[in-house]
Amino acid sequence: MTKEERLERAETTISVIARMIVSLIIPLWGLVMLILGLADRSWWWIACGGLVLGFGAILLVANPLVWPLVRDLEYDR
Repeated sequence: MTKEERLERAETTISVIARMIVSLIIPLWGLVMLILGLADRSWWWIACGGLVLGFGAILLVANPLVWPLVRDLEYDR
């Protein structure tokens, strides 16, 4: 393996890890905001937490590392 191939592989690995971390942090932050809103009975935190959690869930499912888990789900129709 040449130096360029190793560098390319390292860049790809770092990119995948960074995307996975961000894909996990955003829904977790949305969940924290939702819990804070429920604890303080603040509609603003509840609404913002729900929106961030929703968008974070979309980002999480869109992550290629999660595809094998989601793709094999069977839906009852």
